[in-house]
Amino acid sequence: MKKLAILFSLLLMSGICFAQALPDDWIGDTDIDTYQEDTIVHSGTYSCKVVVNSGTQGNCDFSNDVAIPVTAGDTYTVSFWAYTSEHTRITCALDWTGASSTYPGTYIGPDTGGWAQYTQSDVVPDGVTAVNLRLRFYDTSGFTAPETCYVDDVTFESPTGTSLPVTNGDFESWPSSSSIIKAYAIGTEDMDVFYAGAMTSVSVSDYQLTGTSTITFTAAEIDATDPTLVHLTDASESMIGDLTLDTITDAANSTSYEFYAGVTPIALTNTLWPSDGHIENGILATFDATVTANDGYNNVWFSDFDGAYNGVLLFDYNFVDDVAVDDQVLFVAERDEYNNVTELKNPVIIDSYGGFPITPTVIPGSDIDMTIPANTNPAEQWEGQLVVIENVIVAANTKDDLYIGSDDGWTTTFVIGDNVDYQYGSSGTALDAAVASGNPVDLIGVVDWQYTDGYFRVNPRDADDITPSGGNPSVIKAWALSEDELDVMYDIDMTSATPGWYYLTGTATITFDTVEIDGDEPQIVHLSGASQDMIGDLVLDNIYDSNSDTDYDFYAGITPIALTNTNNPSKGHIQNDRVATFFATVSANDAFSDVWVSDDTGAYNGVHVFDYDFVDLVSVSDDVLFYATRDEYNNKTELVDPVLLNSETGEDVVPTVVTGLNIDWTIPANTDPAEMWEGQLIMIENAIIQGIDGDEYVGSDDSWNTTFVIGDAVDYHYTAIGTLLDSAVASGEPYDIIGVVDWNYSEEHYRINPRGTQDIIPNVSVDPVPGTDFVLQNHPNPFAGSTTISFSLPQNHSAEIKIYNIHGQLVKTLSGVEETVFWNGKDEKNNDVASGIYFYTLDTKDTTISKKMILMR
Repeated sequence: MKKLAILFSLLLMSGICFAQALPDDWIGDTDIDTYQEDTIVHSGTYSCKVVVNSGTQGNCDFSNDVAIPVTAGDTYTVSFWAYTSEHTRITCALDWTGASSTYPGTYIGPDTGGWAQYTQSDVVPDGVTAVNLRLRFYDTSGFTAPETCYVDDVTFESPTGTSLPVTNGDFESWPSSSSIIKAYAIGTEDMDVFYAGAMTSVSVSDYQLTGTSTITFTAAEIDATDPTLVHLTDASESMIGDLTLDTITDAANSTSYEFYAGVTPIALTNTLWPSDGHIENGILATFDATVTANDGYNNVWFSDFDGAYNGVLLFDYNFVDDVAVDDQVLFVAERDEYNNVTELKNPVIIDSYGGFPITPTVIPGSDIDMTIPANTNPAEQWEGQLVVIENVIVAANTKDDLYIGSDDGWTTTFVIGDNVDYQYGSSGTALDAAVASGNPVDLIGVVDWQYTDGYFRVNPRDADDITPSGGNPSVIKAWALSEDELDVMYDIDMTSATPGWYYLTGTATITFDTVEIDGDEPQIVHLSGASQDMIGDLVLDNIYDSNSDTDYDFYAGITPIALTNTNNPSKGHIQNDRVATFFATVSANDAFSDVWVSDDTGAYNGVHVFDYDFVDLVSVSDDVLFYATRDEYNNKTELVDPVLLNSETGEDVVPTVVTGLNIDWTIPANTDPAEMWEGQLIMIENAIIQGIDGDEYVGSDDSWNTTFVIGDAVDYHYTAIGTLLDSAVASGEPYDIIGVVDWNYSEEHYRINPRGTQDIIPNVSVDPVPGTDFVLQNHPNPFAGSTTISFSLPQNHSAEIKIYNIHGQLVKTLSGVEETVFWNGKDEKNNDVASGIYFYTLDTKDTTISKKMILMR
């Protein structure tokens, strides 16, 4: 703390407050500010005060601008003096001309307690002819921006101890406060001029731009918040972005600055730009381009047009956080070359807004064949550009831990890199799938030069840049799996998919959290984690894949069976030929082509499913999840083309008790009250049965005021139930008839179709039993949980109540002499029994009587 107090006192004693400026012949990075310092000085009159504004060391470099000649193989020593803050340290990187930079790994600081000397020796690599010294400022533990350091007396000594010239290494030369230190265009008509010190007055007549043209301006204005900045507006003619270096001159202050005026085309940065070369390194130019890729670390790629030469890499640690892919950005930067890679550095954003994607340019893989040398066409023209290579076979090069591809049968080979998607974090799965399948894919990515291993490569941005060849995939079907999941089927195998592609619209606009390509059927993509529940209703929904611009109409959610019924009173039924998902219980199966399902008791809640294979996959009482399409065939509603998604053993469907007049055989097709029961499992009680011509049976429960037909749509030709029906006809006794309802289109009537002998139930119980003193009845009936069975017996009689299921199997025995017993719907093992029809019998020493009850859980 004492040291900081002394330093603060020294600053207060300083007689001059210098504005931010760079010392002559030095270049500063984006996250440092430099000032002329006359108080804290190692030697001479001035040092350089450096304010570090970020812990991102890649943006905290301070370099001499004039290269120092060296001899390859000799050892040179760099030295400088530094006064660091408590949480900052400094090193010196050597930027060789003709070789990669050297980072020595030695530092000075933090908190040296005063001036301290940094010294480092290094051998000049082969092929190197010159070097630039780059001081890099690092944050350490406790760093809080801004922190202040001072540097002075930078020297570079030869092997003989001779000090080589580091231009302005003693920081004695600084621009005057009225000197222009920076200028750049902010469009084609306006530009900004920066001075070393605050300006108090300016006159537009003092300014002139020369180079491509001689241009004057209509107005000059000092910035309201930064007096070192002057805005020049309304140029006398448009400034042209070209290869001519322009100069802005302030005649009143005898100062000028060279830069590239206007908006410079990206093509003018390319090393092999065929029209008279490229812009010079280290000179400010203004660009207006679209972000094509962003690695989220230190690299952003730009393009202002598709096609050759129109892409470039921008290197900066902070810029990546300020822009996103597809942003249109107006910015200023300097061209540089680093290990045969062209890049823009030291960017300043002027304006940024959401733009439109750059269309990747289709190129052959041979254009970036891995044998093409650096800075050589046809590859160099694509450096920095977004391209697409089609019909690529991908292979994994396990030795080098990378992927390679070819679009010409391996006549040429190119590298698929990870410079955007680091270590193939997103794209690796899609590339592995392409390797495993051997199927061709289309690859999108930005091209760069991999200087470590020496080849050009294409770098996908993520998995979305790897798609099956043959055009965009198309959605050919979709179906719900539940309220928050659905499957999407494509016409080709998918190698990648992301949640952001998909939107479900219709009843609501819904997105999904998770997508997954099916491991066994890669044509299917699973979507899950819906932003809200999908509702099964009459609104047709649409799933849209924005990446492939393909969609599909279907009914999302779980559709109630009632919405298939022709006379559904809730505003109609779902459309024919549209996929819908259903969850229901199988109520009947003819084992040939017909299955009936129901999702509830009551009207409208049953339907017929027609399919020759479906019958083999499901059994009566199965709970089934399936999708199908609605159809109408000869006035019959049916579901066709079913696909079973899941099936589990469930409970028997409880038939709904209706009267025979509901399906009287005179009722026309598609007419209630009969149509509401089409497809549903029903029961008609106390029916008298007769046989008629045409080998059919009829019944009536109202003394033949109305008549209904007992059909064989489930039990074909009455194979199982015919004998029992004949007995019913012969006896003239009432029977309860259970069955599914359908429309017999050949005879044109509704009918009830029993499934087997268990559906023809003799109604032999009366109350009281004639000729006896026995009374037997249960209440309630039907019941949900438990029922009370009441009976009366003559004196000196004991009794047992036995309960049987519809198959005649004993379920429970209740003994006693009381006049009531309770049954709680459990069997002898105290397990809940399934919903359905049960029979209870009263057994005494003299007689047995029976009655029927219905359990509906």
